[in-house]
Amino acid sequence: GDPLRYLGVSIVPTPASGFLSFSAVGTVPLVTGGGLIVATATDSQGNTSEFSSSVIVVAPNSAPTIGNIEPTELTYFENGGPRPVSTSITVFDADFDTLTSATITIGGYQSDQDLLAFTETTNISGSWNSVTGVLTLTGNASVNEYQTALRSVTYENTSDNPEPSVRNISLVVSDGVLSSNLVTRTVITVRS
Repeated sequence: GDPLRYLGVSIVPTPASGFLSFSAVGTVPLVTGGGLIVATATDSQGNTSEFSSSVIVVAPNSAPTIGNIEPTELTYFENGGPRPVSTSITVFDADFDTLTSATITIGGYQSDQDLLAFTETTNISGSWNSVTGVLTLTGNASVNEYQTALRSVTYENTSDNPEPSVRNISLVVSDGVLSSNLVTRTVITVRS
């Protein structure tokens, strides 16, 4: 027959085989951590047996998010030295205290001119790929450390005659399982 439900408890009549199945019904607030499920089985003769099982509840992972990158274009003047890509970018992760990586990519990349760099931290190191125009940051570090690292990312055009085309610098972070949304800032290079 149908199970009887009392505040999350299910009493399930079982066939003679003695198998019992249990499943949560409805939506309950998610609480992470450990707990104990205690059940009492009663057979057709009225004999009871209590058993318990430890349970660990793990919240589903939500992706980190990036926001607050400047909506305006970054104008880069010839021989202007390194310029911050974003000083206002924010990073947030609702369920992880640490992140594992960030990727910064130049769209419209000119390999003989464009360069990305950042300030390394104790927990975050970087690798610049001059063939693809990708700066990769890696290391287990706090969300705040990654935010600081992303705010330190700079763009530089090393040419004395820069290609006056648009570059789109895109940034994304990862918690090791899921990647964040992609944010982009446009860079306009101007010849002197």
